[in-house]
Amino acid sequence: MTYNLTGVAASESPLQLAQAVNVDIMQGMFGTMLLLALVAVIFMAYYFSTRDLRQTVMGTSWITFVLAVFLRAMSLVPNLTLFITLIMAALAIGFFWASDR
Repeated sequence: MTYNLTGVAASESPLQLAQAVNVDIMQGMFGTMLLLALVAVIFMAYYFSTRDLRQTVMGTSWITFVLAVFLRAMSLVPNLTLFITLIMAALAIGFFWASDR
């Protein structure tokens, strides 16, 4: 497998570098994998600080949605990833709201 690295070598900013890596090397999965790694770190950090699983899921899903919006604005994640995080955040907040009643 041969990679075309001219886009990576010609990048002039960190954003262009990330977009070139996303398109040329990782076939559009760089942003999604970055988001998944951040979700794992945020989930563990949030859970170990609160020890409340419901609050952890709600907080992590909301932070994940905000990060997905920023990554979508930089064209690093596809629309499907953004919609999945939106649904995940809405469901987590809805379940959290319903469980308090």
